[in-house]
Amino acid sequence: STGEAVVSTQSTGCAASFLSNLALHKFGLESIVAVPGWYERLIDRKYCVDREAQVQRHSLVVTIRRSPGAQELIDGDVLNKLTKYANEGAHYREGEPRATLLNL
Repeated sequence: STGEAVVSTQSTGCAASFLSNLALHKFGLESIVAVPGWYERLIDRKYCVDREAQVQRHSLVVTIRRSPGAQELIDGDVLNKLTKYANEGAHYREGEPRATLLNL
């Protein structure tokens, strides 16, 4: 129902906001990356179909990527995947055409 969707979106928004604030601090980022499978779930776009939730998830990825301590706490391969996700944007769908920015 619509009511359940609203509650679900609000809960997702609160969780994303909490995690974003947590990721701003090294101790918080340490807590996030200690969870097994954290980044796989975070960057798997099939779990996030609501547009607002996509924006919140993208914002969280960008915050984690820019967080103090990210270089130290997160493996280089994972950092590259987070960077790719951040650069693709919140609403990217694999296989859909998209505009490409050229650095000239």
